[in-house]
Amino acid sequence: MKCRTKFCRGHVAKNNRHHSPFCSKCRSRRFRAAHPAMAHFLDLKNRAKQRGHEFTITFEQYLNFWTTSGYAEKHGKTGESLSVDRIENALGYHFWNIQPLLLSSNSRKSFVPYFNGGIMPKIYRSEYLNIERAYAQPLKKLAQSIGERLGFGTVEFWREFRNQKMELYEKDTEQVC
Repeated sequence: MKCRTKFCRGHVAKNNRHHSPFCSKCRSRRFRAAHPAMAHFLDLKNRAKQRGHEFTITFEQYLNFWTTSGYAEKHGKTGESLSVDRIENALGYHFWNIQPLLLSSNSRKSFVPYFNGGIMPKIYRSEYLNIERAYAQPLKKLAQSIGERLGFGTVEFWREFRNQKMELYEKDTEQVC
């Protein structure tokens, strides 16, 4: 059976469990048009799972981020579009660890020593990711202990977190040298 969307050449599967007169591509497009925030939330969640990042954001928290940050109007594929950025790359997607950031700035972020613990861009991306994964669990514990004391996502939280993160990096590099 043909899809009912005008000019679509797709076919509806005979064992269509949705009992919809539309093909899967048209159903997906209709869902995305009707529920853009939910579609972006599910895309972000699935992409985080594919990349092995922890994801604890609820849809209500994401909807709040979607509306207050202006992400709804400025998301896209250009350098001036907004993306969902993890403030601390070694930690997963948590409501206190995300911020809106321009795509152009987000792509440069991994090569700025302030953000990646002083690792120079000479180190290949795969080596940097291995270092990031090695520190993921200690940094998660560190963030939880500081967050319980100072509150997650506050300015004091990030100041204390970055100071203790640098101490952790320096302690490990002293042991290697």
